[in-house]
Amino acid sequence: NMAVPFLEVEDKVITDSRLIADHLFQKYPGAGDRKAISEGQKESVIAFVDTIAEWDEAVWCFTHIGEQASMANIPRYMKLHQQALLANQKGSELPLVDGMSMEDVYLKKIAGLRYFESMLGSDPGAEDYQRNNEIVYEQIWAKANE
Repeated sequence: NMAVPFLEVEDKVITDSRLIADHLFQKYPGAGDRKAISEGQKESVIAFVDTIAEWDEAVWCFTHIGEQASMANIPRYMKLHQQALLANQKGSELPLVDGMSMEDVYLKKIAGLRYFESMLGSDPGAEDYQRNNEIVYEQIWAKANE
C-alpha cells in the first residue's frame, strides 16, 4: 500500500506508524489491550510490539518475491506518485509533517524505495539486513505462539 500513516490529534501530526500505535494504546486502548493491562501483561504487549516494529515488511517481501520484486513495486510507485501529486495540489491545506510538506514526505518515501531496490543487488550489508530481518520475523511468530 505504501501510504504514509497520518494521525492528526490535538495540536500535532503523527506520521510514524509505531508512534501512532503507541498513542492509541496509551489514550484509547482496545478491549484486548485493557485485558492485557488488567492481567499485568502491559510490558509483554509492549515488548511484542517492539519486536514487530523491528521487522521490515518491504524487505521481507522483496526477499521472498525474488527477481519479480521490482515488478511488484510498480503499483507502489504509482500509488506513491498519485499521493505526491494530490499532496502537491492540496499544498498549504495540509499540515507540515516533521517540518516537511506532505508532498515531500511522499517523495522521500519514493526515494527510499528506489534506494532500497538499488542496494539489493550491490550492497554487501543488504544480505545481512535481510538475514537479520528474517530472524526478527521468526521471533514474531515464536512470541505470538507462546
